[in-house]
Amino acid sequence: DEVCLNCGAAYPTDTDNPSCGACGLSSDAVLSALGVASVSVDPIAAASDAFRKGLMRRGVAILNLALRRDVGLAEAWSIKISMLDSLGFTKTKGTMLEGALAAGGPPSLWVSYGYTLQQVERHPEAVAAYRRYLEQAPTGSWAGVACCNQANSLARLGDPTAAEELYQKAIALEPNRLSHDSNYVSFLIENRKWPEALVVVDTALDKATADADLIAFLEHRALILAEQNNGPAALESIDAALARGSDSPRTHYLRGRALALVGRLEEARVEILRVLTLDPNHAPGKSALERIDSVLVWGRFSGSPDPG
Repeated sequence: DEVCLNCGAAYPTDTDNPSCGACGLSSDAVLSALGVASVSVDPIAAASDAFRKGLMRRGVAILNLALRRDVGLAEAWSIKISMLDSLGFTKTKGTMLEGALAAGGPPSLWVSYGYTLQQVERHPEAVAAYRRYLEQAPTGSWAGVACCNQANSLARLGDPTAAEELYQKAIALEPNRLSHDSNYVSFLIENRKWPEALVVVDTALDKATADADLIAFLEHRALILAEQNNGPAALESIDAALARGSDSPRTHYLRGRALALVGRLEEARVEILRVLTLDPNHAPGKSALERIDSVLVWGRFSGSPDPG
């Protein structure tokens, strides 16, 4: 009862019926002003109904009133977090989570808080937040996410050994959450660990079913194979991504690179031109086009076959 249900500002403490200094509603009048009479038997359903009707303040008030009675309502917190995320109110979300955790909110809020800290590049504090969750719920439903997100921050902080252990733990905890595989592959690619990355990609491809996931991992596979100078296999992988409907600059760039590796420079040039049509500022595409053109011009001038 110390904060306004309408806007969340703190009430002054020197009066029996304080008015909110931010929105002007008194503590006695706020419920009637928002059309909330009492705590709903099912506050999640009641709030969702209010949101569907466009009564956003009423829906939030229903959740806030329920959380006053039970700070452990994880789903209510989740709805509020999603709303703040959709509005881009990262700082407000962080302040809310700090207050919720101080009041004894559910352990899952440590994961939300850790992610919020990552959004503002506060990685040491994010690592600490994820560790707090894992201390409280080592086998909880968010343990895999906590491990993977913590690994992302540790990688940013320059601790690849600890990061890799946590990526592997996240995948072991949730083998079917492909975002863990994707984060781990990106880490391995960034660290140029090509054989290890290829193993993870091939395992993920065996699990993936959605076209978007298959395309992403096929692109990763093509990149890894190109880095290993395996042009034919890289071309096979990127052609499989194209067959699933991909038309992104990355797909066409990787296909151009694979075609160049197998000596099909005219076709590679067509792919790079497609990249630059989709993204005229694509710096690797511009560089690739210059390299391809210089080789093609040299070949025509000398009358020699493409030097490869």
